[in-house]
Formats: sequence, structure tokens, C-alpha cells
Amino acid sequence: MHRREVDAQFAREPACVRARSDATAGRDGYESAATAATAFEETGTRTAVICSSDDRYAEMVPELAAALKERGAELVLVAGDPRSFEGVWRRAGVDGFLFDGCNAVSVLEAIQRTEGVDDG
Repeated sequence: MHRREVDAQFAREPACVRARSDATAGRDGYESAATAATAFEETGTRTAVICSSDDRYAEMVPELAAALKERGAELVLVAGDPRSFEGVWRRAGVDGFLFDGCNAVSVLEAIQRTEGVDDG
């Protein structure tokens, strides 16, 4: 898909808004990693971003990242600085991180490649 086509699609129906409305379960999130991964699979996207409070990441990221990969996620990102958990999370299936000071251009390019957006 070319960038012009993506821009036109966003003008009609933003995919990120559609996926969010289909795949979020309120302020407290999902009851389990399996439930969240099933909701992700139903969106049809290839990129998943795990978002939570810092105090919940250590316990939830490994199980959720693995479940998302099993359900077809090609790119799994965590919204937050990995600190000392990076190695464990990457082994569980996390591909990258979004945080203040990260290389945002590189992350956005990875998302575009994963979602089939080119520069043509």
C-alpha cells in the first residue's frame, strides 16, 4: 500500500481509532493475556502496542507479548522504557519500545514496514 492510499484511508476511517475501539476493554484493560490477544487478532492489524502502568509491566509483558505473537502480531512494542526487563521481554516476543528519548523515526518506520506502507 502506498503512503497516499494510507492517508486517504485515514481520512475515511482511521485504522488506529477503529482498532482501539475494537480492542480495548476500559480503564482496567483485559482480564487475561489470552483475551487481549484474541481482541488483537480480531482487528486484522499486524502491529501491537502494549500499554499499561509501569507497576504492571513486569508481570504482564512476557505473557502478553507471547500471546500476541501466537495470534499473529508481527511487531510487538511496549509503550515504556524497558529498564532492566529488556532482555526478558525481547525473549518473550517484544520487538521494540516507545518511550521519551527513543528513536521515534526508527519505530515509525518499523510500523510502516510491518503494516505494508511504502514511500511510493
